[in-house]
Amino acid sequence: MARERIDYIDGPCLASAIRSGAEWVASKRIHLNEINVFPVPDGDTGSNLTMTLKAAVDAIGGLEDRSVGEVSAALSRAVLIGARGNAGIILAQFIRGFSREVQGSVKLYPRDFIEALRSSVKGAYEAMAEPTEGTILTVVRESVEAVARLVDAGETDYAKLLERMHGAAEESLARTPELLPVLKEAGVVDAGGEGFVDLLEGMLRLIRGEEVEAVLDSLPATAPSAPWIQERDLKYRYCTEFLLEGPDADVGDLKVKLAGMGGSLVVIGSPGLVRAHIHTNRPEAVFDAATELGSLSRRKVDDMREQHREFVRSAEDSSRAGAATAGGDEAGVVTAGRGPVGKSQAGQRALVSDRRRRSVRIVTDSTADIPPEVAADLGITVVPLTVNFEDASLRAGVDLTNDEFYERLRHSEKLPTTSQPTPHDFTQVYEELSWETRAALSIHISSAMSGTVRSATLAGEEIRGVEVRVVDSRLVSAPLGMTVIAAAEAAMEGTDLAELATLVSNLSVRARVFFTVGTLDYLVKGGRIGRAKGLLGKLIGVKPILTVEDGVVAPVSRARGEKALLEALVELARPELAGGEGGTLGLIHAQRPEMLERLRDAFCKEFTFEDVRVFELGGVVGTHVGPGTWGISYFRRKPAP
Repeated sequence: MARERIDYIDGPCLASAIRSGAEWVASKRIHLNEINVFPVPDGDTGSNLTMTLKAAVDAIGGLEDRSVGEVSAALSRAVLIGARGNAGIILAQFIRGFSREVQGSVKLYPRDFIEALRSSVKGAYEAMAEPTEGTILTVVRESVEAVARLVDAGETDYAKLLERMHGAAEESLARTPELLPVLKEAGVVDAGGEGFVDLLEGMLRLIRGEEVEAVLDSLPATAPSAPWIQERDLKYRYCTEFLLEGPDADVGDLKVKLAGMGGSLVVIGSPGLVRAHIHTNRPEAVFDAATELGSLSRRKVDDMREQHREFVRSAEDSSRAGAATAGGDEAGVVTAGRGPVGKSQAGQRALVSDRRRRSVRIVTDSTADIPPEVAADLGITVVPLTVNFEDASLRAGVDLTNDEFYERLRHSEKLPTTSQPTPHDFTQVYEELSWETRAALSIHISSAMSGTVRSATLAGEEIRGVEVRVVDSRLVSAPLGMTVIAAAEAAMEGTDLAELATLVSNLSVRARVFFTVGTLDYLVKGGRIGRAKGLLGKLIGVKPILTVEDGVVAPVSRARGEKALLEALVELARPELAGGEGGTLGLIHAQRPEMLERLRDAFCKEFTFEDVRVFELGGVVGTHVGPGTWGISYFRRKPAP
């Protein structure tokens, strides 16, 4: 089927092209984040380009019937205000330069089109204090030069012009590792340059009549950063951005003010409204200098060093796994994205990138009592429940540490209550994860104890941009935490969403917990005593041993004295642990750290475990069981009778 010839661009055509290109970039944002290593490996190029283009699309949403000049005017201001990151600001300046040249145009013919592009390339280079070849600048410039030669040769069909521009951009992108050693070392092409190629490809798909998935409307208004690749010593620590407004705000004057205060300086805009980006060690000094020219808004400071180190800690394990998968084979060439890469080391990094792109993120809630450092290492997102004291409502693990909770509890005349996260809380979490992954497994406290599963489910049904599967674990505290940790470890190995859900289902059935409390008062007042009601009034001098069955607290035994309690716990576990080995032993306590060693010794003397983890009961579970609680958790090794 012959493609329709396109002789000119009008306002609706320009708006549709921008939208289609932006959608294609948004669909590739995770990959672009992963290959981002220059100017710093802060892993947010895909997110920044997407946010910049999302601002453009939002601005022209109601201008489908306007002229080229009117659409361009809206684009120009929108990308200036909405530009994010180094590559995003460069792209914004490119769009602004183009828009400035076509002001007043109703339709755009090829000769004027190419002149506008040439001017926009010049503006993009001028915006950079130190233009660097091998970046998005090179890809933009060389693609424009190629299409200009085609126009000079007499071609007037926009379909052919865009095909040539896209092809030249791909060729230029493939050469970026030869221009920037850091790209060649990492085995990737420039992320910003690839984002520009994606923009052109989305536009080309529109011309070809090919479908482009709509993802922009499902994305949040802001995007987190996620550093990537091997740790490097960063000369400048803080990525700093701001918008400068006022009668004295000027691009040239601001460049002079900020010269020498950092690197990767990009300043764009027009008299009265200027956008700036700089990597610096002194963000406050940058703000102070800029304030002399006007008022600041949209200020943003990212600690690139800490972001980078946090990611490196989680990436190292994946890198080792990737090397093992590669099996040491150095033959052949592996590709990451579009560009060529080297052998061995680059191949391993390509495998790491692919694994992270396919990974599933794990979400749970604060009743899992997972230590913060463990959650951070495994990339587990913890949504806090709230503890409501008479004078304050505090989020467990966020506004309230465990020590602070028990101190408040001791001095509280009235037992606090607890409340679940709202669907909106979960929506925010899932939206943020949509920048990093395409799937999330959300594993939560028993629905018989809390409405958390319901809130997560409602949010999961509404969210777009990430597939969310919510699991009612029928568990709480250590067994829930151990299940979540096992799922997170499997996710880091590349296990898909369906397999992870099956794993969690199997572990939930096998998870066991036995514990004793200092007093039943907290369970009674909190309404969580379940089938343990029968113990009331019968435990003078005797301590109960409780468990969680069918999502509620139930009694299983009793003993007099802690030595007898320890022995009883071992005997309760023996039928389910004897004859096997491995797995995790969870040690549980609420203000009883002295019991941890005794529990560990008692169980490790009788049974073999691969891992032993400590779970301190936080504010939510602690509200219902109280201080003085201790116990154990494990996964059953034999089928239940």
